[in-house]
Amino acid sequence: YFAVVSKNLASGLGYLSTINVRGNDFDYGGVLFDPGISTGAPSILPVAIVIYLFGPLAPVPGLVHIALYAVLVAAMAFKVRAVSGKVVAGGILTLFVLLIVSTSAYHFEQWYAQLGEVLAAMLVIMGAAVLGMSPSGYRAYFIAGLFMGGAVLTKQLAALYFAGAYLVILYRVLRAPCTKRAFEFKFSLIFFIGGCVPILSFELWKMSVLSLASWLENWQIFYHLLLQNGVGKGHHSSFSQLLLERLDSVQQRFFISWYALILALIVYPFLLLSLPDKLKRFSIFLVFGSVLNVVYWVGWSVGWPRYAYMAIIMGALLVSIAQVAGKGRISRILMALSIVMVVFSGVPKINWHFPAKASLNSNAHDAQIVASYIELKHQEESVQTQWWAHVAALEYLSSTPHRYSLWNEPRNRLISKRLLITDSRFLVKDDASFMAFLTNSCGIELAYGIYTLYSCK
Repeated sequence: YFAVVSKNLASGLGYLSTINVRGNDFDYGGVLFDPGISTGAPSILPVAIVIYLFGPLAPVPGLVHIALYAVLVAAMAFKVRAVSGKVVAGGILTLFVLLIVSTSAYHFEQWYAQLGEVLAAMLVIMGAAVLGMSPSGYRAYFIAGLFMGGAVLTKQLAALYFAGAYLVILYRVLRAPCTKRAFEFKFSLIFFIGGCVPILSFELWKMSVLSLASWLENWQIFYHLLLQNGVGKGHHSSFSQLLLERLDSVQQRFFISWYALILALIVYPFLLLSLPDKLKRFSIFLVFGSVLNVVYWVGWSVGWPRYAYMAIIMGALLVSIAQVAGKGRISRILMALSIVMVVFSGVPKINWHFPAKASLNSNAHDAQIVASYIELKHQEESVQTQWWAHVAALEYLSSTPHRYSLWNEPRNRLISKRLLITDSRFLVKDDASFMAFLTNSCGIELAYGIYTLYSCK
């Protein structure tokens, strides 16, 4: 879905969504700056540039993001190396990768799909690295703000990390002697300005394309979607029930048992306080945002595991730093025990044969064949589907924008003869009206791999 926006931008159509993800009637030409685009410009723009150069090839979105992660992680590792040496940097990086692998068996798609959480986390980490390990000065605070603001623009959830870092900076301002407080406050202001630059730049771009009224309406829709998808409905009978449900989700989705979590939480403060100064500062800038993320996910979110994944990434890095660079034999032994529990729980869950099966390549091949067939045999006809996930890859590979729409959009009910397509991975069989229409009114025209194209009356 997000790759389609990148493709449209590379094609000169603008920051345009041509897939209906919100279920309501969709403008036929697509929606510019659709509030439903929940992954922001720092993810969309690099992919658009590569698509412009090489075309909408299936691997482009994933490879672009993997390259971005590699650059950001390498930059972070070089910062650590500069203050602690290559042995510590190598140890932290190795343990970080091990913990990510151990907790991500059900979330590896976050690392190659254009979903935004991982890129936002990496930008936050770089912002914290600049704040914690660079010489203090206006330039460092401004650059850190740029990274943090870019993270917020990528994924709004990163605002919690921006807020956490800003609280740490303000705390330093309040602790400074009165004679230096104004000087320290300038750093906080520079950081804030740096964070605002990416966000305001994007909003100015949006406002220049949309009218003022449309821009305000865009924000109203965004606010509604934020409340709908980002805030829980409070159906739990008690906080303890809610907390137990979230802890169970952490164990089931990320393989972090209660014992491993509690043990890590007990010993981490001791290891944090024993870190060298610059690594301690780096960690503290991440700790506060991580706490805010966890509090939000437990207390106010709808509870989707992906909303906790940024905190999982930060936790993996914080634990890696503490274990490798922290002091205290007992604390390190206990933290190592926690790490071993996570690794032994998570690693066996990984489907190591997944890369060998190359199912992603197979699905992309299916999509390319089916998209080419539709463009050859049905050049002028639009194609309908049950919901947007069925056609995201097809729309990305199609040379004609907005070929696909939802079958129950009001204007589609007036069409007597329809083309309808399904992807077997996303077929919702509990949708009685759709399944009845598919069974009673449609015949198969093409079945290829995961896709089935129907001709319906």
